[in-house]
Amino acid sequence: MSGTLEFSSRLQELGFTATAPYYEQLWSGFILVNFGIIKALYRYDQWTCPESCSMDTPMSECSCSCNASAIWNNDTVRTALFSDWTSAWGNETTMDLIEMMCEMGTVMGDHATSGSSSDPSFWVIHGTVERWLDLLIIEDRFESQSWTADGDVLFSTNIHPYTSVCKGHNEDDNLLFGPVDGFNFTNVEYYSYLSPKYPHTPYVYDNFRWEHCAKAGYPIRRSNNTHS
Repeated sequence: MSGTLEFSSRLQELGFTATAPYYEQLWSGFILVNFGIIKALYRYDQWTCPESCSMDTPMSECSCSCNASAIWNNDTVRTALFSDWTSAWGNETTMDLIEMMCEMGTVMGDHATSGSSSDPSFWVIHGTVERWLDLLIIEDRFESQSWTADGDVLFSTNIHPYTSVCKGHNEDDNLLFGPVDGFNFTNVEYYSYLSPKYPHTPYVYDNFRWEHCAKAGYPIRRSNNTHS
């Protein structure tokens, strides 16, 4: 998350303090909460971002923002998103927190959600996770690869003003970015299409060895069916 140090110091200014080893838990907890709140504000049309920025635009001029007063005066938004805050800390502190969030234009990433790619570490981790997934599929290690049932809420904190489910995440939802290789896949069809077991897969990792893990004392044990 950008602005982490500033975020931490602002929390202290508002009276949120903690000593080691709980200090990092304090600000990281607020970061995760704010991340969910910001997504919800966007869905309520209360969080706005520039449509585009040139490469030389300073980050201070190319960041998202919100209007704290507009949020506070919107009874629906305030009740849906900030009731817990007002109960815990009162109206004044809650308003201070909203103003801080709106002023900082924070860029956040969270590996639990579709905001993952906003975190630079996503791009380092993602390929490793995919290679591990391919190995699990090749070796038939999954007891089940069934999808979450349509209509189930994927995240209990998925606050949305119009629906309790997240369209695009279900098994039979079509890929939102359109056809791939001429096919209009559903999620489950695309998952099968990318299986490393099928010859039409456009690529597969050249090996499934993790020597650095073995050197660190965590060898990846593979079945005899996986030779690379």
